[in-house]
Amino acid sequence: MNIQRNKMVVVIMTLGGLMLNLAIAQQTNTNSIVPTVSIKEPANKAAINAMSVDVQGTFTANNLKQIRVISALEKVDMSANINSNTFDAQNIFVGQGKNTITAIAEDVNGKTSTNSIVIMAKLPSDNPETVWKHMIARLKADDVKGAMSDFGVASKDKYQEAYQSLSKSELLSTIKDMEKITPASIEGDQAQYYFESVVQGQTITFPVEFDKEDGQWKIMEY
Repeated sequence: MNIQRNKMVVVIMTLGGLMLNLAIAQQTNTNSIVPTVSIKEPANKAAINAMSVDVQGTFTANNLKQIRVISALEKVDMSANINSNTFDAQNIFVGQGKNTITAIAEDVNGKTSTNSIVIMAKLPSDNPETVWKHMIARLKADDVKGAMSDFGVASKDKYQEAYQSLSKSELLSTIKDMEKITPASIEGDQAQYYFESVVQGQTITFPVEFDKEDGQWKIMEY
């Protein structure tokens, strides 16, 4: 009787060990699966006439953590919306000319997969960056009145007074860190960009607000 019982215990223990090993193997296989990601829209090598694009695609992953969409030229890094096995990221900013858009899928184990496309963008002639560059160029030329043509009606008097109170050297010093602005968001007739400036050894971010007035972008606040 004891011998038979011992045999049953050994069999049960053996089966238990086998099931445990199978479970460990299945978990190991699951953890070793690398996610995949593919951008479907816009198409690779597409040409667009816009300041931003909506990016859509598909992915496969076990225990997905996140998908990020990056526009290298404009330094945009956005978390995508996830729905089943698809993703989308709205209003990804692009710059003039060649842009590389990259989607990165990451699972909870830190494994990643990437997919990149290249698109050619032609920005509208009237866009916030063009308006900003014109304003900076006029200030560099000490043409404060000309620069005010790029400001909104509610803003131009305030900035004209401020800039006219500066000497030429003070004006150039003020705008030296303002030439490059980076897009942050755009919705309808409102857009927000920012520039960075070093103040007392610290880098500070300054937002720049744009509104459309009579169909044209104007600087409202910074």
